[in-house]
Amino acid sequence: MPRGAKLHGACFDAGDPLGALAASHIKTLAQVLTPMTVDQARTAAHATLDLLAACLLPKVSLVESQEDGRLAPALRAQALAHVERHLLDPDLTADSVQSALKVSRTALYELFREFGGVASLIRGKRLDEAMRRLVDPRRARERVSEIAYSTGFSNDKTFGRAFKERFGCAPGDARERGAGYRVEAKETREDAQSLAAEYDAIVRRLKD
Repeated sequence: MPRGAKLHGACFDAGDPLGALAASHIKTLAQVLTPMTVDQARTAAHATLDLLAACLLPKVSLVESQEDGRLAPALRAQALAHVERHLLDPDLTADSVQSALKVSRTALYELFREFGGVASLIRGKRLDEAMRRLVDPRRARERVSEIAYSTGFSNDKTFGRAFKERFGCAPGDARERGAGYRVEAKETREDAQSLAAEYDAIVRRLKD
């Protein structure tokens, strides 16, 4: 099926900035179309379809997006953005991402196959956020179980097992070793004030 046919029936929501982008492109195209050669017009048509396909991606069905591999990077980026926005929402699951993107479970898995699927991706990002909180001195009074629940885990035992699998140590040990490493890092690194830089260093130390 031609790619143009795949977009049949899709529409932009009012106020959608991508809709404004597509409209602006089409208006400009209309202004310059007449003097174009046949080859130029053909090239412009293909470029326009590519732009519309990318802008209408949330409306495109799973089968359509799978048929055009060029849509996969945009779909993956959209899925990642959705995960980041809702990372701490306990209702964030593979099913909720699938529903938001209007794609099938199979297609969603294929997008994140290298991570073991979107569920594994979500779990990994939540564990990374939990690690950041564990080694953050501003959260020293928070219990491990509180951090587990606040980062989307409903069971602290499940959290503990997943954390150890990812980082090679228990959450409590990571907190203790991370705190000790912060003191050492402040003496040897100029960027020790950056929590993100400290976190990366701590994770590397724990994995070694």
